[in-house]
Amino acid sequence: MGEGSSRGINRQSIRIVYVCLWFALVLVAAPAVQSAYGLTIIATFRDDGNAPAWDPDGAQLTAVMGMAIGYWADIYEDEHTLDLDFRWEPGPGTALAIASAKEWDGDRVTHAHIAFNTSYTWFVESSYDRFDDADNFAMNQVLYRDLSADQQTWWFDGAPHDRLEVGYYGLATPTADPNVTGATDMLTVAMHELGHVVGIPRGPADDGDAGLLDNDFDMSTTLLNGPATAVSAYMADYVTDANVERGHLSPTESLMFPSVSGEKRRRPSAIDILAGASTAGWTQVDLPRKEFINGFVWHDPNGWIGDRVPDSEDIVYVRNGNAVYITSDAVAGELLVDEDSDLTVETNVSLTVTHDTMVRLSPQGFSTTLYLDPGATMTTEHLLLEGGVFQVDGGALIVPQITSDGLLRINSGSVTVQQKEYVGLGG
Repeated sequence: MGEGSSRGINRQSIRIVYVCLWFALVLVAAPAVQSAYGLTIIATFRDDGNAPAWDPDGAQLTAVMGMAIGYWADIYEDEHTLDLDFRWEPGPGTALAIASAKEWDGDRVTHAHIAFNTSYTWFVESSYDRFDDADNFAMNQVLYRDLSADQQTWWFDGAPHDRLEVGYYGLATPTADPNVTGATDMLTVAMHELGHVVGIPRGPADDGDAGLLDNDFDMSTTLLNGPATAVSAYMADYVTDANVERGHLSPTESLMFPSVSGEKRRRPSAIDILAGASTAGWTQVDLPRKEFINGFVWHDPNGWIGDRVPDSEDIVYVRNGNAVYITSDAVAGELLVDEDSDLTVETNVSLTVTHDTMVRLSPQGFSTTLYLDPGATMTTEHLLLEGGVFQVDGGALIVPQITSDGLLRINSGSVTVQQKEYVGLGG
């Protein structure tokens, strides 16, 4: 993946209009209707006759770009309009794709091109669900605490939180689509190149941004809800600071690392998003995975990395080792309660988790518990108790499926289960 100049293209084939905060994805030939607020990306496939035989009209590339655009447009939510042309382009060259910024408004790109190399073997999915990569890729979080001491020193300045997300990636699963074998994930590359366009470009923003002159990206302490932290730009030698690439990040599983191997998927991590926000001046940022780090109340934005309370599209982690209380109705996409943390849904309050909820025994063997107080209601698609405890104290749990080697304790209240898989269930 890389940066460079793109040549002019003459013919229009398909146009994507993506509008966020409230958005719609539309394939049209007419000019786009602008959004009154939020991020609007007007993306046009340019057909210059270089499309590969397996994608002659650019429809597959257009579909993947639509998925990647939708993902980024749901992250940066400040009002802004971006014109984006994308196309197929034959090699030579080793870059999987090349993004180039053409016009700017301050530190934000307003017009850009992205070219994808036809010389590579690409894996293309027809649809994408942020909660369901598992069919093809086993996704994993990389946290700051997972890095070696040298990596922490080389890649970061300041005082990063130990649960700051520095990568989110997955390797192909044994049951993956056979087309993954030996191929590069196009969605990963599309997200990376869009990361240059909306977040960390090369060009005028680098030259005038004092925050980049020390070869790192300072992340907002407001969004971090923690001490000043900076992530290093990629360089070939961290001892001598040689060959700095200001358009890429150093952590090797960050989306904005300058290369990716085949049979691997990456998505924007917290540091990719927060570094891009600082570079382009985004203030309305919605991290797709929310980590609770401060205080005791779910609804306090200051408790979360990203300074925003979770919504129904978020993967949520409560693993700070403290008691956390849900004091009014709350939602999440997926929920993990772990590492000796207790989460309580208080009286007459509801928690709705649209996908899975997992309560896991801490590595030290301490109990991790999710409580439902009297009158509280929790609805989730699947409850997984991996050594953890789910305790109903007069509340109501509604769940289609429970898988457990932990403890489901019902002191009073009700549990409604449509199907059950109990393994060593007690209580």
